[in-house]
Amino acid sequence: MCIALLEWSVIRDNTSSVTLRLLVIQATIYRIWYERNARLHASPTATPQAAFRNIDKTVRQAILARKSKKKFRTLLGQWLKFS
Repeated sequence: MCIALLEWSVIRDNTSSVTLRLLVIQATIYRIWYERNARLHASPTATPQAAFRNIDKTVRQAILARKSKKKFRTLLGQWLKFS
């Protein structure tokens, strides 16, 4: 999975920007790390659906927090198209 994720991050295409892909990768890695720590410390763990919702929420919040920057203006539309 890790190799496929890295390969996806460097693909040059017109469907999604590199910034969006890197943001999604960052949110995914954070969520995996968070779940790992939750399981190690006996906290309640999330279902896969909840993990995907949290990744979606993280990506949306990151885009909205930076919406005034030129690179982020079109990212929410791209994200909503694929999510």
